[in-house]
Amino acid sequence: TKPKGAYVDTKAEVKFTIDASALAGKEIVAFEELRKDGDTEVIANHKDINDKDQTIKVAKPELKTKATIGGKKEATIGGEITIEDTISYKGLKPGVEYTFKGKLMNAKTKQPVKGTDGKDIVAETKVKPDKADGVATVTFKFNSKGMDTTKIVVFEEAFVVNDITKEPNKVGSHEDFTDTDQTVGIVKKGERLPNTSI
Repeated sequence: TKPKGAYVDTKAEVKFTIDASALAGKEIVAFEELRKDGDTEVIANHKDINDKDQTIKVAKPELKTKATIGGKKEATIGGEITIEDTISYKGLKPGVEYTFKGKLMNAKTKQPVKGTDGKDIVAETKVKPDKADGVATVTFKFNSKGMDTTKIVVFEEAFVVNDITKEPNKVGSHEDFTDTDQTVGIVKKGERLPNTSI
C-alpha cells in the first residue's frame, strides 16, 4: 500500500487476503518493508518474528460429539433407526454458516456402514452460530432390516465456504474409533455387540 501525505509520522493500513484453511491453530507474523515508489531500495522494515503486535492466531475449531439412539446407546435391528449425534463445538466464527457432515463407521472393519441401498449412511446439518461455542445435532435415519449386529462410530467434519475460492474448506473434525461417546450399537435379537478395541 502507499501512504498518503508528506508527513514524517503517518500511518498506512496493509490488507492481506489469504487462504488460511491450512493454517488452523497456527500463528502468522506480518513482515513489512518500506520503499520509495518505483524503487527497489528498502528504506525501513519491521520483521520481528517475536513481535506479538504483528502476530495473529488462526482459530482452530474443536468438536466433541455424543451419539445416541432414542437417548440410549443400543437399538434392536428390525426397522427404521434414528441416531442423533450431538456436536459440542468451540471456536467457530459467529455469523458464519458452517456445515457439519457425518458418516457412520463400522468399529470392527473401520469401513463406512452401508444402508440397505448399498450406500454409505451419511447426514449433515447447517448452523450459523451467534456465539463461538455451542451445540448442533446431526440426525441419521436408516432402515436396519437385514443388517448385521454392528458397533457404530459416528465421524463428523465441519466445513465452511472459503471467501476466496468459494469452495468448502474443512475446518474441524472428530473421528476417533476409541471414543465411546461417538459409539452406538445396533443388535439382532439374541446377539451381543462384537468385541472391538473400544
